[in-house]
Amino acid sequence: MTHRSPKQYIDRGIRYIPADRKGTGLVPNMDVKENSILKKYWNKPVAKGPMIDWKAVFTHAMNLVKKYSVSTPSMETPVKNLSGGNLQKLMLGRELCDAPKALIAVHPTWGLDVAATHFVREQLLEERDRGAAIFLVSEDLEELLSLSDRLAVIFKGEIMGILNHPEEATPELIGLMMAGTPLSSIKKGAK
Repeated sequence: MTHRSPKQYIDRGIRYIPADRKGTGLVPNMDVKENSILKKYWNKPVAKGPMIDWKAVFTHAMNLVKKYSVSTPSMETPVKNLSGGNLQKLMLGRELCDAPKALIAVHPTWGLDVAATHFVREQLLEERDRGAAIFLVSEDLEELLSLSDRLAVIFKGEIMGILNHPEEATPELIGLMMAGTPLSSIKKGAK
């Protein structure tokens, strides 16, 4: 995934939910409606030639806020004033609203309350069931086990093994790989 611009990835249906909501995922001083179109301002219906159709942007933002249960006083509220859960739901909605082919989600539930965590996980499962490829990066083992079809464990930049879930994935096995033991060595030792 190199040598392409972000727009080229977006145009190919690849979306990204970064771990850093306020620094990378959203622009804190921009409002809800502006953040809702960060990756689509050049496309119809929000773009009319070189101009932005603010009425269409407002409608898009309202639909996104409603569908993803984002609690905000208005579409003009700067996103820096939203809670962490609402920031995550806004970013999630923006990335999922046009049914991506693939989604890279990095620590998507980090720091969220129980309700927001449940909501985000449900959305990821819905996307998976729709047929999108989800690349989930997380340190939360329970989250990985509950959301993943396959798990790749990385230690110091090297893949220790790939496990098919749920048959093979146990906390003990994953723990050994997280400590740097390759899956092939673990399987040899079990024989």
